[in-house]
Amino acid sequence: MSKNWLISYPKSGSNLIRYCIEFLTKKPTQGLKRLYPSNDTNKLILFRSHDPTEENHEEINENDNLIFLIRNYQELILRPQPIFNDIGTITRNYKRLLDFYSSFGGNKIILYYEDLLKDFNFIDTIVTHYKLNVIEDINKFKKNENYHRERSLAVGNTSYSKGKNINFYVENKKINRVSLIKNEKYFKSGVGENYYDSIFKRYEI
Repeated sequence: MSKNWLISYPKSGSNLIRYCIEFLTKKPTQGLKRLYPSNDTNKLILFRSHDPTEENHEEINENDNLIFLIRNYQELILRPQPIFNDIGTITRNYKRLLDFYSSFGGNKIILYYEDLLKDFNFIDTIVTHYKLNVIEDINKFKKNENYHRERSLAVGNTSYSKGKNINFYVENKKINRVSLIKNEKYFKSGVGENYYDSIFKRYEI
């Protein structure tokens, strides 16, 4: 039986996706906090991972459905999580995720964190890709977007980023443009030009 998987770098919006899926299907997803508990009669409908290549990780089979959630690596550097936010760590971990995604031969798509912040239209893509059995009215859900964004915080993090433009950080002297360009060159070299041009070009300085 196929499984639904979500892979991402930490702090890339997976908890919002989990909330949307749980609310619409009334089924639990993998994570520390859930709207619905997992048990013998109500099994997990989504599994997630920040590193599907780690030792003893449950195998992701090619009959599974996979979504790779991408976030601007430059903003990840500026997020207040020091364990995750140096350019070297981000580059190495993204390269590992990119290699896994590239080698995965099953049903797969990429979603972008920044697109999740624009509106709730990403929900249609998720429902279709994962072939979800939706119980709630999707159109009504979308109309109450602000309410659900706030409520989603109960599922995971206590706050979420507004996905600020990189210029915001420059203008507020959080980082200078020279450092951004240096990070860009490092990241592009580290993950490889093919990955950068096909997936991260939208973030180019």
